[in-house]
Amino acid sequence: SGHTISQDQGNWLQEAIWEPEPRSPVSPMTPSSLRGMRTTGGFGAPPMLSKAPKLRDLASTGPRNTRLEPLLAKTRSLPQLRQVPRNLRVEWSPTPSSFQALTGEVDILAHMKSIPLMENRGMMIGQLQLLLDFIKSHSKYWRHDPILEGWHDSQTGDQLTYKTINLYNLNDSVIKPMTMHAKCSYVEAIAFSADGQMPSWFVSHWWGQPFLEAVTGIQQHAILRHPDSCGVTSAYWICAFAHNQHIQPTAYTDDHKTFPFYKALCVCQGVLMMTDSIGPGVVFERVWCNFEWSVATESLNHLLFDVAASDDLGMPHVLTEGLTAKEKVLDDRLSQISPWHESGRTSQVKREERFPVWAMTAAFNVKVVDSKASHETDRVQILKAITGKSASELLDLSNPVYDEIDRRLRARFAIIALRSALQQRMNISDDGSLPICKAIREDVSQKSLAVNLSSCWRMTDADVEVLATCFPRSGNLKRVTFKFCGCYQLTSASTFLEELSSLKGLTEICLDFEYCTSLCRGEEFLSFSKRLATIETLKKVDLNFIGCQELEYIDDLAEVLKAAPRITDLRVMSPDCIDLGEQSKSEPKIKAKMKPKPKKQVFKSITAQLWANESSGELSEVDAENAQSQDFPGNPWSPG
Repeated sequence: SGHTISQDQGNWLQEAIWEPEPRSPVSPMTPSSLRGMRTTGGFGAPPMLSKAPKLRDLASTGPRNTRLEPLLAKTRSLPQLRQVPRNLRVEWSPTPSSFQALTGEVDILAHMKSIPLMENRGMMIGQLQLLLDFIKSHSKYWRHDPILEGWHDSQTGDQLTYKTINLYNLNDSVIKPMTMHAKCSYVEAIAFSADGQMPSWFVSHWWGQPFLEAVTGIQQHAILRHPDSCGVTSAYWICAFAHNQHIQPTAYTDDHKTFPFYKALCVCQGVLMMTDSIGPGVVFERVWCNFEWSVATESLNHLLFDVAASDDLGMPHVLTEGLTAKEKVLDDRLSQISPWHESGRTSQVKREERFPVWAMTAAFNVKVVDSKASHETDRVQILKAITGKSASELLDLSNPVYDEIDRRLRARFAIIALRSALQQRMNISDDGSLPICKAIREDVSQKSLAVNLSSCWRMTDADVEVLATCFPRSGNLKRVTFKFCGCYQLTSASTFLEELSSLKGLTEICLDFEYCTSLCRGEEFLSFSKRLATIETLKKVDLNFIGCQELEYIDDLAEVLKAAPRITDLRVMSPDCIDLGEQSKSEPKIKAKMKPKPKKQVFKSITAQLWANESSGELSEVDAENAQSQDFPGNPWSPG
């Protein structure tokens, strides 16, 4: 069974469970014998095992053993036994040679590569898979979850399995024992080159997430983001493998730029958030993760945010901020051939509609001051570092910086999950299971709101009406961009347009309804344009109605916006792909400059003056008479 019990106990259990009772020779199958099997053991159980003693009765049968009785009394079956007392536990005692499978059968001291910069210690996908195979090689299969024989949780004593082992357990069972003699990080122990392994993505996760679930999510992300290399050489920065676990971390400072994770974020192109299935979403309650996200969304807001999660069947899914490499190719090529070809945005929506968006429920209720850490001292010091306070200062949980970070993170997560929630017909209103609109609206500090819902073909007028409640009313919002391309079920957007036109302080509005073929209420957009003309701060308007053949009053809409004196940049694309706002005030016609008049030449010779006037066509009748009156050789007007 894989459990740590003595040999005598194991032999007795085997005999008690599997030793058959004496029986007569097998008789022919008759209806009466079938009925007998039905009452004893059923069709699937042989008669020889029909009267085998049950495990819960083993403590009262057989030889008396006071050490085994408490074990069997608390469990229904032996395979479900997880917690093993320390006095019965047989621990795995690794030696330096136990980990040579991870270093190419080379001693770790000979294989180690010193990488001074911690931000260059990325883990390649192949190295993650090698570690996963190493764990699997130490497992003993039982049913669907292999048991790691001799591996136990150092805190609870629970039996570790292939599907439940996490980074806390790996740190105790693999990372620290493997690097004990070299006193280095795990990446340095297995690195291919001393030049380092430059990461392209920063993994933000909770150490308690099952390692198998984390690796499969990272592998799926690498296939999407780096299809050319098949995810094999893609490097990801993971703190557990990049840090030297034998060195105590340095003291916390008030400058987040001195933290190793900040330096790693500076060399990466994005952040991969690993959403666990245990809570689900325990990662949103960890103070370290919230610290990383707050820095990435403020100081390094150019970074992309992707989310990986596993569904109930253990299949990984990824939400990407923007298109992947293959989807960009589809968007650039196939969409130019015909609008009915699957664009890159359509491919993205199809991929993301299978994402378990319920795993992000905790993301819309992030509260930094309530975050947890493994040690309370770490939690206090990190909360101080978030507000820029030194370790010696007192912690002030009423600091408004925490509330601002909460609102910013909730809005960012809400926009990422919006497409998947709409495709799965989730309730995104304030009272729904996913209060996405509320999370976006409460971020009053945002100056730009950009939402791309292109190809969300399941979105209806009711969904757009709910989206009308996502606009913050603080007055800080300056730019609004919404894309509804290919949402062919939309027929009206009156509430959305009314709420948008009532915002104060807007300078730019961009709405894209390309190929929303069911839009048919042009009077709503005409009224919308009249309200836009009255906004004093509005300078740029971009409206796209390509393919909306049922929409009327587009010409009148363009004329109203052209007449608005404050709108200097106007673009209105008609259903026939004609820019009705091309004569906007921002693009005045360039007047041709007049060529300077040539200076009149002064000639001392009368003949030269006459020839110059003739070539320019300025020879007057008086000059011709004077020239004819002169009689000298070579005169062209002379009678001779």
